[in-house]
Amino acid sequence: MKKSFITAAAFTVSVALPASAEPAIGLGLSLSFGSGKVETGVGVRIFSDNRRDEMAATLGLDYMFQSQSFRPTVGAAYLGDSTYIGLDLGYDFSSSGVDFGMSAGGLNTAAPPVAQPATPVAQPAPLVGGGTPLEQPAPPVEGGIGNASDIRLKTDIREVGKLESGITLYQYRYKAVEGFDGTLDTETVFVGVMAQDLLKTHPAAVIVGNDGFYRVDYSRIGFAMTTLAKWRITNPESQSHRLVLATAA
Repeated sequence: MKKSFITAAAFTVSVALPASAEPAIGLGLSLSFGSGKVETGVGVRIFSDNRRDEMAATLGLDYMFQSQSFRPTVGAAYLGDSTYIGLDLGYDFSSSGVDFGMSAGGLNTAAPPVAQPATPVAQPAPLVGGGTPLEQPAPPVEGGIGNASDIRLKTDIREVGKLESGITLYQYRYKAVEGFDGTLDTETVFVGVMAQDLLKTHPAAVIVGNDGFYRVDYSRIGFAMTTLAKWRITNPESQSHRLVLATAA
C-alpha cells in the first residue's frame, strides 16, 4: 500500500507539471479524515506551479498532532494571492491506511503571464491633425518613451469619465514596481487612460517598453494626461465612480 501510494504521488505531479511551470513551496495547516478519526496538523507542500488563480498538483508532508506521526500526501490546490487551499490523499502510518484531507496556508505566488497584444478588434483612433495610425501596436522602445499607462504601475484607480470616442478615463496614483525602466511620481493623483483598455480598441496608441510595461502615445487618442486637480477645474461636474482593482496581469 505504501509503495503504491508513493508511486501514484510521483506520477500525479509529473503529469500535472507544465513545461513552463515554476514550482513553489508552502506551509499551512492540515485536517485529515480516516479510520474513524479526525486529526489536525501542520505541513509543507510542494506545488507544481506558482501562478495565482490557477490549480496546481501538490506533494506534501504533514505532522499530525493527535497520532504524533508524519503523513505524506498527494493532491491538488487552488492558488490565490499568496495563499492556497487544497484537497489531498494521505498515508496514515499509525493505521497503515490511506485517508482524505484538506489543507490551507501560504506561499509565494506569481501573477499569470501577460498576454501579448492581439490583432486589433476595432479601428484605431485617428491621429490628431490627420494621418493614418498603425494597424498594430508600436514595437518595443526604450523605457522612457511614452506615458506609463500600464495598470500594473497604478493604484487607487477610479473611473472619472469617458472621451467621445468611448475611451474610459481614470484617476490613479503610480506605485513603485520592480523592473520598471523609468521614474514615476507616486504622490500626485493623475487622470488618464489604461493601456490594457486601449489594446482592445486603439492598439496603435500602445507602446511596449523593453521592460515589458505598456506606455501610451496620448497624441493618438486626442487627450492629454493631466492631474486630478487640473481635471476638476475644467470638468467640475466630474465625479469619481467605481473603484477599479489593479492587478499584476
